[in-house]
Amino acid sequence: MGGRDATMVLLDENGIRCDGRKIDEPRKIMIKAGGLKNADGSAYI
Repeated sequence: MGGRDATMVLLDENGIRCDGRKIDEPRKIMIKAGGLKNADGSAYI
């Protein structure tokens, strides 16, 4: 829209993402069971 090209840089010249992860390195996650007693369509991620 507007005739402009949009680009997003995902990796630097060394193949590192802006958050410091390598291209083949997954994001760290934490899973917590029992975070909500009565979750009505919600999730704690």
